Amino acid sequence: MECKKTQLMLGFLLPEICKMSQGNKEIDMEFKILMLALGLVLVLEGIGPLLFPNKWRRYLKEVSEQNQDVLRRLGGALVTAGLVLLVIFS
Repeated sequence: MECKKTQLMLGFLLPEICKMSQGNKEIDMEFKILMLALGLVLVLEGIGPLLFPNKWRRYLKEVSEQNQDVLRRLGGALVTAGLVLLVIFS
């Protein structure tokens, strides 16, 4: 029953997870946590353009004008920080 509601809410997104989670509550819980994390990321990413659209636009312009190496280092630092948090809290 829960799987059908999840499929209706997500549409085409990750239908295989729903099949696997039938009868396996652990996978179903992991899927819910994944969706909660994705939802939190979307909320946090949307706060800037929602509350401060002009500042957000200027920030994106500044970031887009950065050197490629600077962007790579920034991306690498963010990925590393994310992985460290995942390892610590998993």
